[in-house]
Amino acid sequence: MKMVPFMLMLVVMAVMSISLRGADGVVVDDDGGSWADYTSIQEAINASSNGDTIVVYNGTYYENVTVNRIVNLTGNGSSDTIIDGQDTEDVVRTVVNWVNISGFLVRNADGQSAVNVGGKNTAIDNCTIEMADIGVDARWAESLTCDNLTVSDCTRGIYLAYSHESTVKWSELSDCSRSGIDTINSHTLDLNNLSLLGCGLSLDDQNVDTHVIDNCTVNGQPVHYYVLVDDLVLDGLEGDLIVGSCDNIVVSNFTSSNSSTGLSLAQVNGFTLSNSYFNGHYRSILVEGSTGSISNVTIENSTSDYIALYTWHVDIDDVHLSGLGPGEGIYFGSQCHNITVTNSTIDHLSTGIRIRGENITVDNVTAYGPVCVWADGLRYSAFNNCSFEGSGLYIYDSHNITVTNCSMYDGSKGVYIDDTNHVTVTYCEIFDHSNFCIQLAGDSRDNLFHHNNIADGVVANAYDDTGDNTWDDGISEGNWWDDWNGSGPYTVDGGAEDAYPLSDPVETTAPEKVPEFGLLLTVTMILALMVIIRRRR
Repeated sequence: MKMVPFMLMLVVMAVMSISLRGADGVVVDDDGGSWADYTSIQEAINASSNGDTIVVYNGTYYENVTVNRIVNLTGNGSSDTIIDGQDTEDVVRTVVNWVNISGFLVRNADGQSAVNVGGKNTAIDNCTIEMADIGVDARWAESLTCDNLTVSDCTRGIYLAYSHESTVKWSELSDCSRSGIDTINSHTLDLNNLSLLGCGLSLDDQNVDTHVIDNCTVNGQPVHYYVLVDDLVLDGLEGDLIVGSCDNIVVSNFTSSNSSTGLSLAQVNGFTLSNSYFNGHYRSILVEGSTGSISNVTIENSTSDYIALYTWHVDIDDVHLSGLGPGEGIYFGSQCHNITVTNSTIDHLSTGIRIRGENITVDNVTAYGPVCVWADGLRYSAFNNCSFEGSGLYIYDSHNITVTNCSMYDGSKGVYIDDTNHVTVTYCEIFDHSNFCIQLAGDSRDNLFHHNNIADGVVANAYDDTGDNTWDDGISEGNWWDDWNGSGPYTVDGGAEDAYPLSDPVETTAPEKVPEFGLLLTVTMILALMVIIRRRR
């Protein structure tokens, strides 16, 4: 009879062992103990077989884990079972398909990822992720499922670049400085029942119409999502707004704050945005592959781009951008063309306009800041009637640009031209710069400067050592220089010269050209009059 309790105890121990390990399970406990197979998660993974369940007991595991087996990696609870990467590299990295991770707190991946997904059909659920550059790095992921996650204090919460057929649901993302969820060129995403606080969705996708976005909020305000519908009038909305693959969309009196991207427009033919206000975003407005207009919009305190354009045929008028952060006012992608920016102010941003593309017109824009305009790869474009306080125009690798009737003052350089050809600067005031008012560098040729007032460059008023640029109109007038001695040509530092320096400052309003058809008509009338007079004689 004494054998019965002993045998019962053996059965109970066996059942407990099976319940802890599973049929092919592995148990990890950092405190050791007779029930534990390993004290290290990585050792347990290395010793496991495909299909095993690895049960990790409460504790803090200071590891950087690579999951190279098809396993179920299960913690004892996200607040009790901690994997700490100690800010060295990715904390958990999967390199095979069909991995399930649940029940952990994953933290401390400064500059790295808390969870880096490298395989297909990965599932991450009931986890807390914090203090990482990227919470879940799912670049190129396929069929990823994130369920019931809490992600905070990351730069990007969940990064779904080039991902497809993936789902993020029933999760909370907070205080991610760039974005809660960030996508680039992804396809068929299902984002549902998400709460984002102090961050939002950043969808940098041409094909947002393939996604499902349902019951998501940013700071308690809804994420409005419209795709494949036309002729919409959206007035007075608050929160975040995503519009894709639509025609004729009118957005007015829209308000958005403290998010990642307030307004995303992708493949929208004919949009109108007016009378709207944005504050405290990473990037306030994103326009991709769309045509339309933006007017009477105020944007404050973005940390990156205030308006980001990857598009064509957009008119921007009466926008006012301000803040003391590192943001760029208007960013033009290389594919931009036929865009106008008029009657606008850009106040104390790191770069007022970062511009590239073709056929861009900037007219009557006032900008204040370290660099007012940074152009790189710009073609056939014009700056007219602008005022730039700070370093004015930095132009690289560009051609065929006109700058007329602009004022540039109180920066390092007024106009800086590098590896750029066929820039014409006329009727401008360029003064009070701590370096050069105008400097040419690299292989910059066939640039023309005349009828400008150039003064008070601390190093020199201008520098040009190429010998291939022109500093006067080639006839009788050049520029006014405050340090010209009053006789002979003006020598530009570097060896160039203005052959016809002006003795008095120029009235910096460009004269209106007589239209070619008007000139032709005038000549025709004169000739006709001469013929009539001759016949009467």
